[in-house]
Amino acid sequence: MVIVGFMSDPWVRGTVLSAGTVLIAVPGDLRGPDGGPRGSCPGCVSCSEENGCLSCRDKLFLHIGRAGLRQVGLCLHDCPRGHFGLRARDANRCKRCGPACESCFSQDFCIRCTSGSFLHRGKCRPTCPSGTQPRPGDDRECQENSMSRRRGKKERAQQKERKLEPSP
Repeated sequence: MVIVGFMSDPWVRGTVLSAGTVLIAVPGDLRGPDGGPRGSCPGCVSCSEENGCLSCRDKLFLHIGRAGLRQVGLCLHDCPRGHFGLRARDANRCKRCGPACESCFSQDFCIRCTSGSFLHRGKCRPTCPSGTQPRPGDDRECQENSMSRRRGKKERAQQKERKLEPSP
C-alpha cells in the first residue's frame, strides 16, 4: 500500500507503518492552492500543478493514482501493491496487475490473489482447478491433491521405463 501525505499533515508525523506499506511524505511547501502537489514534485523531470509528475528521473517508476476525480502522477522507487514495474526506453511505469491479482511480476504472472480467488500457476481463479485443493494454512493458493501427485509420479516413471525399453 502506498500512502501519500504532506509532511505538515498531522497524521503523517505520527504514522506507524505496517509491513509492505510505503509512506510518501511530500513537503508541505509543495502543496498547491487546491491542496494537491505543486509544480516541483520530488523525483519528477516534468510536473503539472494539477496532475503532479508527468515524467520521472531514471530508475524511478511513474505511478498514476487517483485523488478524487483527478489523476495524479508520483515518482516511486517501487510500484505499490496491485501494480508491477514496467521498464521501457522512454519511461518506467507502474502497471496494474491482472484481475483479482493482489501482487504480480507482470500482467500475466500473479504471485498473490485477492480474497475470494485462488492462485494456480501464476493465475487467479475463482476456484482451484480439478486435481488441486487450497493449500493448508493458505486459503488463497492451490496445490495438487496428494493422490494426483502420486499418480503423476507413477505415470512419469512408466513413461521413462517405456523410453528405456529396447525397440523390437
